[in-house]
Amino acid sequence: MADADAAADTAGSAAGAAPAPSGTLLLCGATLWDYIGRKASSASKGVDFTGHEIPEPRVYGAAAYINAVRVVSHCTAAHGVIIDDQGSAFTFGRNQNGQLGDGTTTSRTEPYRVDIKNETFVSAAVGRAHTILVAASGRLYAAGDNKSLQLGVKSIPASNTFVMLTTVKGQHFVDAACGADYSLAITDAGAVFSWGSPQYGQTGDGSDHEYIASANKVVYDPQMPKPVSKLEGKKIVAVACGTNHSLAVDSEGGMYAWGCGGYGRLGLNDTPPKNVHVPTEILGFKERQNPIKKVACGPTCCMAIDSRNALHLWGKWKSTGDGGQGTPWLYPKYYQGLSGWNVRSISAGGVTLFALADDSCVSWGQSAIHGELGFGEGASRSATNADIVKALNGVRVHDVACGLGFTLFIADKSKPKKSAPAKGKRKADAAGDEDAAPDAGAPDADKAKGGRGRGRGATKAAAAAPRAKKPAASKDGDEGGAKPATKRGRK
Repeated sequence: MADADAAADTAGSAAGAAPAPSGTLLLCGATLWDYIGRKASSASKGVDFTGHEIPEPRVYGAAAYINAVRVVSHCTAAHGVIIDDQGSAFTFGRNQNGQLGDGTTTSRTEPYRVDIKNETFVSAAVGRAHTILVAASGRLYAAGDNKSLQLGVKSIPASNTFVMLTTVKGQHFVDAACGADYSLAITDAGAVFSWGSPQYGQTGDGSDHEYIASANKVVYDPQMPKPVSKLEGKKIVAVACGTNHSLAVDSEGGMYAWGCGGYGRLGLNDTPPKNVHVPTEILGFKERQNPIKKVACGPTCCMAIDSRNALHLWGKWKSTGDGGQGTPWLYPKYYQGLSGWNVRSISAGGVTLFALADDSCVSWGQSAIHGELGFGEGASRSATNADIVKALNGVRVHDVACGLGFTLFIADKSKPKKSAPAKGKRKADAAGDEDAAPDAGAPDADKAKGGRGRGRGATKAAAAAPRAKKPAASKDGDEGGAKPATKRGRK
């Protein structure tokens, strides 16, 4: 999720801006990092995820000691980054290409603390197999796969330790975003740099850099870091990347899209949708005095929060039906499923969409076979409409980040949260502590929970209501049961 407010906070942190709230890291979904999402791999066929799935958000025991202020993953990634309140960065998850930067290619559940002399970190981004760290000094560091130059350095196919990007010296970077095999970064002046795979025009320099290397072989020439010239003159405050498409938001709330246009994911209302090689403004927001505040990208869709805290959605965001493969949304549409809610944060995973709205966390998506929707043991693993993650009722969630087959949360620490008993029963059930967050312990040792194996597959989709319902204790004092959210008046 790219957050214009967070970017402003990051840029102003040295000037005494209020720090982001810290909290405890929660996780739901799969933790068998080497096999998540690898359906076509012979090595992953028949893999049993039992004991390696957490079907509702629980304290990620391996990171319980970290006071997290930011958490990052990506819709194509099986790894993540945590930034704590001291500016330390921690990596965990899949590590086949060295993307954790720990000097190995061994996946890990225990977070690895990145140690770079005299550096602290303010932001991070991850792609399918690479990681970018943004230091408070304004420097960028990268680790992982580099076949498409997504690390922004030459002469190495990969790096299992973090290397500094030296081709962008003299720039002070404040934020970054990664696609599957490319990267974007924003400077404190609001300029955007891009590098990596240009195959669908996602680097935004006007070309996909295609050439014929030999008979029947087409190559897309990887690009080193350079400014996205089409955005010059605009102060960009947020960027986000899907698999092969990009979004940017300027200081006036204008939104720009470029890259792969399939399924209408660029929101440009092209018929048929086509790839776009330069940033192009998505009309309908800034000129109507309704600027965009935050954006997020999934593999084939995008999400945006406007100045009225309403959610807009476009592209192919589910498998079937309206918004699915046959009828994708070709331009941003107001999402009625959260009508009347104040949406404050968003994220998109491999097959999931999450929103933090008012005091609740809601999710939806189809074929979330690892429980990454967070609905709990025995619940449906598909939802075509937004529904409340009930395990988080009474828990203030500051941030959410969706990965491939798992979801990460930062939950408030202001009220004590008791650990769950070993067999996975919520401690709150036994002690009456309604604000207690369940404890996942160390996920790889979480066999007592008995998460579902892949062989059991996803349960049948629930017949969800067209709008997410708020918890029973509503703001108007009605405690007689949950009601559909009503639309607030909008000026």
